[in-house]
Amino acid sequence: MTTSEGRQNLDRLIDGRNPVQDASDGRGGTQPNPGPGARYVYYRLYTQEEPIKSNHPIYSNNPFISRIIPRSVPPPRTAASLKRHLCKIEGFSAPESCTLYLSLSESVPVDGGTRLSLQEDFGPGLLSSDPVALVVSPQGSGKRSPTSVETRALGEVGEQVQTRYVYYRVYDENGEVTSKMSFNKDDTSLGRIESLSVPPPHTVASLKSCITKSEGVSAHDLQVFEDDTGEITMKDVDIIALLADTYPGNVEEQPIAIVYKETFTKKFRCMYYSTWTSDDPNWHSLKSGEIFHTDGILTKKLYKGTNIEADCYIAINSEGKKGCVSSVHAQFC
Repeated sequence: MTTSEGRQNLDRLIDGRNPVQDASDGRGGTQPNPGPGARYVYYRLYTQEEPIKSNHPIYSNNPFISRIIPRSVPPPRTAASLKRHLCKIEGFSAPESCTLYLSLSESVPVDGGTRLSLQEDFGPGLLSSDPVALVVSPQGSGKRSPTSVETRALGEVGEQVQTRYVYYRVYDENGEVTSKMSFNKDDTSLGRIESLSVPPPHTVASLKSCITKSEGVSAHDLQVFEDDTGEITMKDVDIIALLADTYPGNVEEQPIAIVYKETFTKKFRCMYYSTWTSDDPNWHSLKSGEIFHTDGILTKKLYKGTNIEADCYIAINSEGKKGCVSSVHAQFC
């Protein structure tokens, strides 16, 4: 067995997938194996809240992982040159605002001047199970240009590894609430996210950002507890070893606990032309010009009078009552 074949077999065992023959090289085209002794650099993309799909996925059932041939990175092959190349092929125009991690388990981004060993059977991005990670700033992720190279259809893939999750239970100040990531109809406050969806560094702060994005509660104050007994509060700077065999929330029976407080700090004015009386106690009656306070999160709620779900904001009126207001009649001020 050659070194190249052995490496591919190892990759198959660890990643749980058969590498696609004649797969994309990360530039959207098809390239043969880069040759004896050479290898690929695997990578994943993230914002500070969630994973980003690659413009050039290499597996038909996983849009988040891709790879490049080391020779596509201009010398000297530093972290900065690798970051610039990844930004170019993935359509991000501001590499200086992105950070690069040499492994998902790294707690700090690599310095741009660091020389990288990309040609040998060691160094960053060697396996698809341990890729480098490019974390894109909020400004950069919103200005992504489309791929300029046509990506071919991907072939079938082999056996998948078991997906690992972070399980959590959601509470507000009054008790359990239904998780938007619920997967069990008999236990709706229990949610889960894939462990690989958490961007590096794998801290409590990163986990909170990912969960708040998934749950749509980004404007709320969150507390995180190591389990649902609530005895141990987790701090934002605490490291969570999401690639280890065990970590907080790695099993369904022992979820971490998320407690959020609603923060109604934004204001809008009711733009209804006159007055309107609601037939649904969960919806506010409206009066033109009335000021409401809200968390600013757009949601959908059922109005019983019409039995239709409508876009709305949860808001507090001038009498201190909480209810829904249609987004059509809200003008932020």
